[in-house]
Amino acid sequence: MRRLVVNGQPLLRKIVEPSTYFAGFWRALEDLSATVAPVAEEQATLFVALDRTFAAFARVARPFIQETIVKS
Repeated sequence: MRRLVVNGQPLLRKIVEPSTYFAGFWRALEDLSATVAPVAEEQATLFVALDRTFAAFARVARPFIQETIVKS
């Protein structure tokens, strides 16, 4: 672990240089989170439903969907 910390210092110094605007990245990430937070529960519900839908497709993908694509 010590080796990782010692060897990683030059990289970390480079990342936090003012020219990289690293602080701006965190502010932008915070803004993004605030933007999507109001619909997070709805998006989660959407992903659960999509999982169910794609699971159903997976059960019939072979041979039925694959055959339809090949014949088309």
